[in-house]
Amino acid sequence: MTDDRPTPPPLYSSAMFAIGGRWTRLALAVIVASITTASASLAQNQPTVRSSGPGRFYLSWNAPWGQPRAREVLDVACRDTTRSDTLYLTFDPGQDTTLVAVDAELRLWPAEGDTLARHWWFESRSNPAHLLADFNMPEVRGADRIWETMGTGGVRTVSRPDTAFIRVVWAVREAEAAPIRRGRQYAFCRLVFPRPRVRATCAKPLCVELNFARLAFNIRSTEVVRQGRRWVSWNPGGTTPCAERVRLSRVQPWRGVPRR
Repeated sequence: MTDDRPTPPPLYSSAMFAIGGRWTRLALAVIVASITTASASLAQNQPTVRSSGPGRFYLSWNAPWGQPRAREVLDVACRDTTRSDTLYLTFDPGQDTTLVAVDAELRLWPAEGDTLARHWWFESRSNPAHLLADFNMPEVRGADRIWETMGTGGVRTVSRPDTAFIRVVWAVREAEAAPIRRGRQYAFCRLVFPRPRVRATCAKPLCVELNFARLAFNIRSTEVVRQGRRWVSWNPGGTTPCAERVRLSRVQPWRGVPRR
């Protein structure tokens, strides 16, 4: 299995937001408005990127990381295929700062040698299953809300037989940047996955990997976060579906975002 993780694109770019859905134009308008209120030179340049930072991101099922109900391994009862399972993405910034945007990319990996079932191809119009995303949640036990204002953003999925990409982003205008503190856990988003209706599909193990995560402190400065709990498994059934992904991460660590 090869590691073909893409380098994260610039956070403040039209390509970042050209990912479908009703929120696209609004999200781009918010970012453009934020940029145009700054100087023209800032609007023409990519933000300065720190390749590594003190923050940590966490993936966990059922509840934010550290809570009693939080799980890294989720064993699913395939008898009830009408239920959904919730994945939380939270973070500790590792520093006292302000925040205007967060974006991240998750990967869904089938067991080694298997293919990704069509149930997980959420962008497919023929797929009745829909992935739901919730951002900037006001009340989540164990994690703080980031912004008082709602902001804008969304989720996009792109799938292929060996993996699926899930891209999530949320942003506010720079004037609405929120103060965040090191040592506190913040709730970025939660993803609600519908269970496969076919029991044979439901029984197949799945690895969910946090491919990259990034914090934007303002329009000039972003930071790729490389630490935390990056893998969770879904219905492993005694297997270790994330073992190969963990091994590859040690051989080929996360790539930073190049300055342009």
